Amino acid sequence: MTCTTVLFLFLDFARFQFLRTSQTRHCHQNLPMSTIERWFFGVPIVTRCYITACVLSALAVQLRVVNLLQLLFRFDLIFYQHEYWRLITHLCFFGGLQVGFFFHMFFVYHYSRSLEEELFHRRSGDFFYMITIGVVLLNIIASFLQLYTSFESYFLGSALTFMLVYVWSKHKGSTRMFFLGLFSFRAPFLPWILLGFSLITSPESTAADIIGIAIGHIYYFLHDVVPLEFGAHPLKTPRFFTWLFETRPVVPTVPEGAAAQVPQPGGFEWGAAEPVGNVQIRRVAEDEDNAAAM
Repeated sequence: MTCTTVLFLFLDFARFQFLRTSQTRHCHQNLPMSTIERWFFGVPIVTRCYITACVLSALAVQLRVVNLLQLLFRFDLIFYQHEYWRLITHLCFFGGLQVGFFFHMFFVYHYSRSLEEELFHRRSGDFFYMITIGVVLLNIIASFLQLYTSFESYFLGSALTFMLVYVWSKHKGSTRMFFLGLFSFRAPFLPWILLGFSLITSPESTAADIIGIAIGHIYYFLHDVVPLEFGAHPLKTPRFFTWLFETRPVVPTVPEGAAAQVPQPGGFEWGAAEPVGNVQIRRVAEDEDNAAAM
């Protein structure tokens, strides 16, 4: 499962690199693609890779390609048995192909895509850096809780989802939303309403959801509040992340000698220009020949 996911993400990222160096939008408009393929490659790159990893994880467990125990987060297995893939796989599994899985996929797709297309417009490197910060903090907190408490949440994908929802809600303060058509509220209350709903439907994941909200608040405070209040930028995106997703424009090259072969306007070959003095001398000579003939 791990090799398959990594291979798919690598191929998808390689395709993205190829298309962006070949004028991505122009190529997408001309390539014959089905409706599903057009929708899939229309999703921003970071959101697309994460959703793909989640779907592959659910399919692998549903089809019994891998065991569920191979994906969960276990501090002892990661750092003593060197099973480092667990640092990522526990964030990509939301259960089998059931109602809860599609519910989480909707939230991941909607809010992750909204963040990447609006708040991080044309800055997928910054968005990927935000995801990386969330993943690192989640793994650190989960390791600490498993070592010193009876924390038993082995899959923290919902915590990462709550982080995305919290960051999105803080930047959509004036947006009004409806919950199940029962009442309306403003976007900043969305994480807390979802937390209450989660407490009723799946209380075992409430601790993970609270962790996601806390990490979302830490990121929002350091990324948005601190620069405004203190002028510092503690979460400035490293150059490596922006390099991964930056667009490199293609500069067309003209072969040597090609400029001479380009037809000039008018469509007539008038020949090379002749100096004015030569024209006058030739006309005098012609007048003398005519006078002698007469």
